[in-house]
Amino acid sequence: MTLREARQIFLDNYDDVGMAMSVRFVTELEQQGHKATGALVRSVVVKVSDELRAVELQLSHLEYGAQVNTGLKPSEVPRTLAFIKQIAAWVKFRKIAGGLDKSIEKVAVRIVKKMWQTGIPTPGSYRFSNNGRRTGWIDWVYAKYKVEWQDQVEPIAQDYIENAFDSMLLSIGKEYRYVTVKIR
Repeated sequence: MTLREARQIFLDNYDDVGMAMSVRFVTELEQQGHKATGALVRSVVVKVSDELRAVELQLSHLEYGAQVNTGLKPSEVPRTLAFIKQIAAWVKFRKIAGGLDKSIEKVAVRIVKKMWQTGIPTPGSYRFSNNGRRTGWIDWVYAKYKVEWQDQVEPIAQDYIENAFDSMLLSIGKEYRYVTVKIR
């Protein structure tokens, strides 16, 4: 095995841990009820980044995923017509109000007014949650599983060190195979 092959095995195994991590994040999002369009769920990716001497797992998602993780204080909720229209589209998509545009707009305005009072998530949004949480899909999952993930990565790193060391010894052995050493 070459050093390059040892590193690739390590990266592949590390990537498997990353895939398992992304499943945990997606499951938490779905259990919190953040699955209306599925866009945020589909955007969650955990990727191995192999930069020079560092290897790390990186979580990426749609920009608003950070707000879903932390929530918004009432003062942080947008006060724009565009935001009200986004909420109206969500109301229509979730079929929370009847098919008439006027009733959809009324419901959207009531929801936005509640957001301006209580922040996001609103108290009523917890009915969409299966686990009682509406925020912390990143923070909660990381806090719960970080030790487990570290335990999974440790043997992968140890295997890499062993494979890399073995490959270096093989390389040195091939380079000096015709050298004879006499010991007195």
